[in-house]
Amino acid sequence: MKPGLWTTIPQRTVHLCCGEKPLPPGHVGVDIRPRSSSTGACVQMDALDFLILKCAPNSLDLVTLLHGPEHFVHARFCALATVVLGKLRRGGVFSLEFPDVSRPIRVDELFGAESWVAVEHVSGWTCDMLAEVLKAAGFARIEVNDERRYPRVTATKA
Repeated sequence: MKPGLWTTIPQRTVHLCCGEKPLPPGHVGVDIRPRSSSTGACVQMDALDFLILKCAPNSLDLVTLLHGPEHFVHARFCALATVVLGKLRRGGVFSLEFPDVSRPIRVDELFGAESWVAVEHVSGWTCDMLAEVLKAAGFARIEVNDERRYPRVTATKA
């Protein structure tokens, strides 16, 4: 683990695929794209590589992936879910938000309206699909809030 990476944040939180959004307080962002702004700590790196190379097992309290599952092919997302589980502490949370393809959605939500080719949408997900993958990865409790425009799925490690 890179020395000093976690010394400045009270809660060990990682926001994967952070893009140009301002990061919540205490989060370290990870995105494959270079950032043009300096809103928070963001590491330019592949999300799965970051977790494997920079995060110790059982070291994180929260991993967020907001509008990110659709940027992973299904097999890679399954691997990501398993790695996230191993990096979370007991009671740690993996929180995801995404466009649900079982609902009416705009074309840009299905294919992506990204200006950088490496972040195009490569998969489609439903709440049930994500919950099934997270359960198979070993998460103990999975909650789905599908009353929002973009559903939120929260998975907790036992």
